[in-house]
Amino acid sequence: MRFYTNFHLIDGVVHAIAQIRSEDNNVNGVVTFEQERTAYSPCIIRANIAGISGEHGFAILDWGNMVGGCDTMGNTFNPDRIPHSPFQKRHHRVGTLGNIIDGQYEDRNNRYVSLFGRNSVLGRGIAIFENPDDTTQNRTVGHDFNGYLGTAIACGIIARSDEQF
Repeated sequence: MRFYTNFHLIDGVVHAIAQIRSEDNNVNGVVTFEQERTAYSPCIIRANIAGISGEHGFAILDWGNMVGGCDTMGNTFNPDRIPHSPFQKRHHRVGTLGNIIDGQYEDRNNRYVSLFGRNSVLGRGIAIFENPDDTTQNRTVGHDFNGYLGTAIACGIIARSDEQF
């Protein structure tokens, strides 16, 4: 069945993409999002990023504003105002994606991120951070805010796409 609304749908699937880049362009790549437009369907998120190795925190941010680089994208997207908790926990911030490892990431069953509705990430920022998400809930400076991710080293804006990936 093929139908269209405010989103570009191909056989009932919404697609989005983010081009990720560092300021010096040494870190760059693509993050893709795919979700069926049915209630409670998971979002599939994949990333292929060149120029980084090891573990780095990975998060969706409040705004798709790159006027001042990654620094103007805000905090981790958190519409429910949940304190920082590990990505693996049942309840965590919508924007918490865990860690990207050696430039690769795949989550085939993300039930927090959405491409439509209340938790839509379209138009929001996405960033890779200098440190891995330490997955702790320490109440020290830097931890309660974002898992001690440090500063963003590369970022982009999530936009809907006509392409199937």
